[in-house]
Amino acid sequence: MRNYKLLCASLGLLWISIVGTAFALSPADNEIQGAGSSLSNTVIQRLLKEYAAPHRVDITYKAVGSGEGIRSIAASSVDFALTDVPLTKYELDLLGVIQFPVFFSAVTPIVNIPGLQTGELRLNGQILAEIYMGRIANWRDPKILAINPGINLPDLGIQVVTRSDASGTSYIFTQYMSNESQDWSKTLGFGSKLNWPTGQGVRGTDAVIKTVNQTIGAIGYVEFGAALRNKATLVQLRIGDSYSAPSFELLKKSIELFQWDRESYYNTHSVGSMQTSNTWPMVAVTYSMIRRVCADDQDARDTLLFFDWILTNKNPVFQELNMLNPQSITLINNIRRKLSEVVNVKGHMIQIFAPLKGGQ
Repeated sequence: MRNYKLLCASLGLLWISIVGTAFALSPADNEIQGAGSSLSNTVIQRLLKEYAAPHRVDITYKAVGSGEGIRSIAASSVDFALTDVPLTKYELDLLGVIQFPVFFSAVTPIVNIPGLQTGELRLNGQILAEIYMGRIANWRDPKILAINPGINLPDLGIQVVTRSDASGTSYIFTQYMSNESQDWSKTLGFGSKLNWPTGQGVRGTDAVIKTVNQTIGAIGYVEFGAALRNKATLVQLRIGDSYSAPSFELLKKSIELFQWDRESYYNTHSVGSMQTSNTWPMVAVTYSMIRRVCADDQDARDTLLFFDWILTNKNPVFQELNMLNPQSITLINNIRRKLSEVVNVKGHMIQIFAPLKGGQ
């Protein structure tokens, strides 16, 4: 009898284990795929893991860079793309996609100089441009020493690190230097991929941080939150009449000044050209891109609902990662109207999003 009871108990535990495992491994109702910005990889991975299970959607995202993300959505090989390089209305119409802002983050220079504390070194846009043009090649250059009195900078060569792939971070960084330096603006301009005059090119945000942190004398440029998480050494930039290091508060104040084109959601007010003490001059806007006409209704609906969830939930993950999602109800409602325009091949709307209260 005792052995019989033990057998029954064992079978019961086995049944519970089988049922529990089957429940835990039950497949999602649908799968969607995204690709693009490496700058936003950390936040999108956190969000999709939080969203996927309760909504029974398997979401995968590959951080292949903004340029590759744009190519992927244009070829309909993914359900959405993330890019830090906005497209014009003409380009969007040509590709048959819509774009809208989902994440905001700051881009900052980082350095690796022995004995230097984070936020101690001062730089300005003109000096940064000359460093990346190869004209300033030592950390004891008189121009650097002049704005860093009292700091014992070493006689050390500057090792420039750039992005070799099509990068939204490069787009923001070079746009800033174009605003700051006439020479840079006339000779190099700004874009997601440049023929850099000097330096070592690497692919992706993680590679820039790793290379700078491992190379004595190095300088690079990355997303602010990623720099903090990887204990990179930040710098102060001249903004208006003073110097400031990047911060979440400066990022937030900068975004409040943005002006949006309601068709492309292109920011028509360049923060980098204002140079006021209450802003940060390098703000990255990560856009989501979705095809206007979608071949699969369920894939499209799940994609739209995922991004609406990002837009309408004040998730603490953003501040934790020193990023923001859209805060203005008016902006969110304008984006929701744009999401409602996505249709299937028969021209039927995929999902209608009603305006949130408090907006226009």
